[in-house]
Amino acid sequence: MIFLITLVELKVLYNVSFKIHQGEVIVIIRPFRSGKSTLLCYINKLKSMTSGELIMNHLYTHALQVDYYLIRQDTKMVS
Repeated sequence: MIFLITLVELKVLYNVSFKIHQGEVIVIIRPFRSGKSTLLCYINKLKSMTSGELIMNHLYTHALQVDYYLIRQDTKMVS
């Protein structure tokens, strides 16, 4: 028995940009498999981004020591 696995690079999130102001509560509603969970994983640093940038409080998070514990306290996900 032979199994062939092909790895394909897939862009899950492309050209995503938004601002969330202090005190705001937002809800992300999109179709099935549109990258909602992936986006939250990147924000919470549960997954590492392979390209692009994440800016929080006018700071590039990949270049600084960010206290992700505090970010995770305010980020919730329901699936």
